Amino acid sequence: MEISRAVLTVWYVNCPDPAKVLASQPKADRGFGRKFLAQLNPRLPVTAIGQFPLNRSATADPHEYYIGGYPGIAVVQTVIEGESLRLSKLPTKLLEAVPARNIYAFSEGGDEGYAGFAHWEQQELKRSLCGTRFELLEDHGLPEPFEAAYWAGEKYPALGGISLPFEPRGLMQEAQSYWLGIEIGSDGPDLDVVG
Repeated sequence: MEISRAVLTVWYVNCPDPAKVLASQPKADRGFGRKFLAQLNPRLPVTAIGQFPLNRSATADPHEYYIGGYPGIAVVQTVIEGESLRLSKLPTKLLEAVPARNIYAFSEGGDEGYAGFAHWEQQELKRSLCGTRFELLEDHGLPEPFEAAYWAGEKYPALGGISLPFEPRGLMQEAQSYWLGIEIGSDGPDLDVVG
């Protein structure tokens, strides 16, 4: 697979109903981002580039972090490359940056249609699926109920051969909506972050 980098969005969830928090269109805690980056790497230079809705702006570029801290939830968007394209291989420092009962990671990028999603509960990897329609990088854990229609070929036309019966990006978006309980896209509520 030729993809070299992708946009990664990680959600750290410590509340029973993330949809309720996100639907309220919370404002990001500006100081949270600085604290997060200082903990991730104290030598990172921090320059604020603005405050804006995550789901209505361009995605983060390499060496940029879009960060939102809300009641019981934190979100971080950045760029990953190399081994981290397999979400199960995300750096431990990133996964432990915010203590959370549930961590959800979503990635997408490249002209090849790469996408991935992963879920950790109490720091234990429960599910991770990453790849393109023609090449899986990883498939860990048991499929979740929301995946059934995708694996059954009910969502996308069949391409035949060794292709998956779905586009990974579509399944990644379904995972995001299922786990967070709300659409994280242009039709969803504003999700304020600090770049």
